[in-house]
Amino acid sequence: MEEKYDLCIIGSGPAGITAAIYAGRYNLKTIVVGEIFGGTLSRAAEIGNWPGIEKISGLELTKQMINHVKSFGIEVLSRKIDNIKKEGNEFIIEGKNLVIKAKKVILASGTNPRQLNLPREEEFIGSGISYCNTCDGIYFRNKVVGVVGGGNAGCSSANELTDIASKVHLMCAEPKFIFAEPARIKQIESNPKVEKHFNIEIVELLGKDKLEGIKLKDGRIIKIDGLFVEIGLIPNKDFLNKIGLKLSDDGYVITDSKMKTNISGLFSAGSVNEGAFAQALASAAQGSIAAHSAFSEIKAETKV
Repeated sequence: MEEKYDLCIIGSGPAGITAAIYAGRYNLKTIVVGEIFGGTLSRAAEIGNWPGIEKISGLELTKQMINHVKSFGIEVLSRKIDNIKKEGNEFIIEGKNLVIKAKKVILASGTNPRQLNLPREEEFIGSGISYCNTCDGIYFRNKVVGVVGGGNAGCSSANELTDIASKVHLMCAEPKFIFAEPARIKQIESNPKVEKHFNIEIVELLGKDKLEGIKLKDGRIIKIDGLFVEIGLIPNKDFLNKIGLKLSDDGYVITDSKMKTNISGLFSAGSVNEGAFAQALASAAQGSIAAHSAFSEIKAETKV
């Protein structure tokens, strides 16, 4: 397959889908390519912070978003991208049995949370295991939860969850909080609802139809209703290694306020960007900005 487009959007999560909706309204010949429709959004058991929709599953919201894009006649492919290169003023996007040529590209490949890599972890996602306290914390009101991670994210998550949960077990693999800022540690130390566990390793997830507890390497069992994993995110950008994209020290894409990267014609939006707020709404907002920037450039070049 080889076709030429005005715009190729890599990623079919909130950033990519919103960019595609705007591109459709701008009448740009557009294609969206993403491995998993909806990205991590599709795995959310319930979403309660999308404006105008009080409660919806991530999968159902994803379906509605994809259908919205397709209503513009935009093609949406479920495919893995292996490489992207630029020849002259044209981008060439490559995957298995796939070659796409486009004037502009929006990178919206998102991130994946680092997992514990334990048996049954995938099974319990949405049934006790979460990677986002902002998204799912509300569903554990007056319940006992655990947080894995001794850095800033873990300490912040544990502290925020104490406003909802009855008790929070904060679990750290190190002997102390060596990756967290002093201010965050002070909050945890003074919070009576947080029980701290150091030098621990989780070896088993317990429960039948939902998570009911965890087993530690030393044999202890901690009963919990939910477990929030806060051990970092991994930006999805390996296929960009050859194009010379400017990245932050921890591998995130650097953009300006218009979502432009250091490569002319290549834009980036969503959680793959440096400093992005990893929420669907924030990613969608960046997607709209990236699409507008791409349209503005195409329009200006057409007039030349």
